[in-house]
Amino acid sequence: MELENLYTYAFLEIPSSPLILPQGAANQVVLINGTELAAIVEPGIFLESFQNNDEKIIQMALSHDRVICELFQQITVLPLRFGTYFTSTNNLLNHLKSHEKEYQNKLEKINGKNEFTLKLIPRMIEEIVPSEGGGKDYFLAKKQRYQNQNNFSIAQAAEKQNLIDLITNANKWLKLRRN
Repeated sequence: MELENLYTYAFLEIPSSPLILPQGAANQVVLINGTELAAIVEPGIFLESFQNNDEKIIQMALSHDRVICELFQQITVLPLRFGTYFTSTNNLLNHLKSHEKEYQNKLEKINGKNEFTLKLIPRMIEEIVPSEGGGKDYFLAKKQRYQNQNNFSIAQAAEKQNLIDLITNANKWLKLRRN
């Protein structure tokens, strides 16, 4: 059966065991197998139907992310950009065939890896109430505040770099452990 208007979430290697396919934005997603690769698509989605509706766009973006996350828990997928769309199954299969090696290489590169989001929130330096005095005391207090802010910024940058180094070393350790 020829499917049309295929909103496409991800490409993947043809799975060796059945996947639990999530619900899409409006319809059930389906797996379309090519020769070496497959695609997760939601048929019957007309891009024009939500392009001028901000609320629908947000819902589609959230569904896009959710579907990819649910699939990624089962198998390695190559997530596609939000809004990737094919008009027919034939167009999709032709695209998969013509980019087969490129997508296989990308899938191989990300196989077994996880993606994490780490949010760093900087602490704010406590503001010191400026000195009531004037002249030399005022300028010394101003110089001290500047030095404190500078030291604080340097310490935060060092903490950030230490965290990056820790994550990098943990990844190296995990790779060695797998091999």
